[in-house]
Amino acid sequence: MLVNKFLENLFSAPSNVSVLRVLNERVIGITGRETARLTSLTHRSALKTLTTLEMIF
Repeated sequence: MLVNKFLENLFSAPSNVSVLRVLNERVIGITGRETARLTSLTHRSALKTLTTLEMIF
């Protein structure tokens, strides 16, 4: 099913959930570095997560 595949991709990594939580709290856009700082991820991990999420949506 398409919905199951979407959810599997979305929740496949804890970093996906962390980034989505941070982005959900913001009214305006933030940079990848700001996302990394707020999620306690490395800059590279945050960018990889953002890229993954962008491909899902």
